[in-house]
Amino acid sequence: GQPLSPSVVKELRQLLFPSERTFNQEWSGKGFVFSQHQEVSYGLVQLKGGPCGLLASVQAFVIKKMTSEPRFKKSVVQGLLRPSVQVQQEALVEALAEMIWQAGDGTAFVCMRSPDVISQLSTIQVRSHDQLIHVLEQHLGQFQTLETYHGLIQFLVSVILTRGIQTIQKDMDQPTCTLMGRHGYCTQEMVNLLTLGYASSNAHDGAMEFGGSTLKGILGQAQVGQLSLFEHYEHIIIGNALKNPRYPIWIVCSESHYSVFFQTNDSHCLFYYDGLAGQSQEIKLVLQKGPPKPSEYPLEHVIRTKWKLVNVQWHGSEPLL
Repeated sequence: GQPLSPSVVKELRQLLFPSERTFNQEWSGKGFVFSQHQEVSYGLVQLKGGPCGLLASVQAFVIKKMTSEPRFKKSVVQGLLRPSVQVQQEALVEALAEMIWQAGDGTAFVCMRSPDVISQLSTIQVRSHDQLIHVLEQHLGQFQTLETYHGLIQFLVSVILTRGIQTIQKDMDQPTCTLMGRHGYCTQEMVNLLTLGYASSNAHDGAMEFGGSTLKGILGQAQVGQLSLFEHYEHIIIGNALKNPRYPIWIVCSESHYSVFFQTNDSHCLFYYDGLAGQSQEIKLVLQKGPPKPSEYPLEHVIRTKWKLVNVQWHGSEPLL
């Protein structure tokens, strides 16, 4: 691989971090590891807070692959997602490849490991989607092995370099916006970059003029959607492009944390997965039409930003605060 130049390392740090300029322990040495629990064998496990926006984004694309690719269709059994270990690995490779490739323009970069996270990374340039799949298959261990490698960081930097640092700065409302917020959290720009291939700063449809500046949003129907508790509180607008994605999978932002809703073959059922909660059992929510009853649960508020007139039945699970 080609090592990153000092100038690119400096630009990466400026694009990523608001102040601390380095990845914290929530990110370092972390990779893409599937749950050992059969009911949530599709789920990626998050060991510490911080990278949940990135993990939920990859999780959404992994579920998209498992539920929509014809060769994985045996993974859905009576409406339940139950992938084999082989499907886990293949769906992860294809999800990472799609997310990297969509950020580029006919060429992509894959980041390889180093002990000191950013300055020692090297890259492999690829010029076709097939070649990208091949490189990821060859080096998948780097993205999954904990401690020795930095799979989450390597993937994130792969997407950034494939999009281009200057292009990402133009995607955002201000070139000084960053992909990470305080405490190593992912910003809206990062989640959009990972799931859409461009780093717009907002979740509404198209561009909006506000106070003499342009607020950049979503340019067309998304592959996977987003829902947010901030919309319930009327702090942001999530447009139709994200509310009604091509696949019935939504990244959920609630209480400063990202997780995932998805549907298999029943539009009245929502499955919920949170990689940080040590979840061992499937959480299935049933949406029942009717005048909404008052609720104390944030996830129910999130659901009603899209499905207005429903009550949520926690099908055998304890409601989550």
